[in-house]
Amino acid sequence: MAFHWKDNWYFARIGNGAVIIYHKDDHDIIDVDIEIDADSWASIVASVSAKGDTAEAFQEAREFHGGEKCSFCEEKTDRDSGGKLPDGWGKAKGNVSGESFDITFCPKHRKEAEEKLDIIFKVK
Repeated sequence: MAFHWKDNWYFARIGNGAVIIYHKDDHDIIDVDIEIDADSWASIVASVSAKGDTAEAFQEAREFHGGEKCSFCEEKTDRDSGGKLPDGWGKAKGNVSGESFDITFCPKHRKEAEEKLDIIFKVK
């Protein structure tokens, strides 16, 4: 669902984290359609924020915009339009004997995630 700003301008996040901006004319026909990738959108938001265009503001805008971050590194990804993580990515979330865990891992850290989960389930 798109956000209607004013004067027939709409903003919508699409499945890959990108943002589309479009305009409808008086006949409800889209006459302008712009797609902005997720990192560029975060950069735009950071640059107009009170903190200004800094690396910290960019990272905050990127995290706020969404996506998943590997629990072992800073790599991020977005879910597809169906809500699925890309191939090789994984997520484990749950509770074992009163201890909660929430692990998201990129393909490079699958082994570390499996080892951590083995420890969690063996100890409990």
